[in-house]
Amino acid sequence: MQAQTLKKVVVLDFPADPSLKANVIPILNDFMAGAVRDSGFSVISSADIAASLGLERQRQLLGCAGTSCMAEIGGALGSDYVVRGNVAVLDEDTALTVVLSDAKGTVLKQSRQRVKGKSSSELVTALEKLIPELMGAAR
Repeated sequence: MQAQTLKKVVVLDFPADPSLKANVIPILNDFMAGAVRDSGFSVISSADIAASLGLERQRQLLGCAGTSCMAEIGGALGSDYVVRGNVAVLDEDTALTVVLSDAKGTVLKQSRQRVKGKSSSELVTALEKLIPELMGAAR
């Protein structure tokens, strides 16, 4: 019996937001990658790409500085999908958005949730709810 090959998903980091505590974005990145993995996919994180390609040096050499560039690198690694997120502190609440694209950059699904305040535990809980819904579009 042949083992099932998992589809590869590049999971890009959340952009930094100075309105959040310094440790929140790295935790959101870890939880997003973990939730994608728990949904039955092979995950390639931004850290994996950096380790494999010396990404920071690659970006300097290529002038690569954005999500589209990271998606291109992910595509070069043979990924099937790209997941990216955004978090923004609003007046009283925090907005959380996650997007699933195919390897060509076509958006397949976008999910979002407003979290009361800016509680990191509430953001993680929202993320763990949104990712399985998002990844359902990749099945």
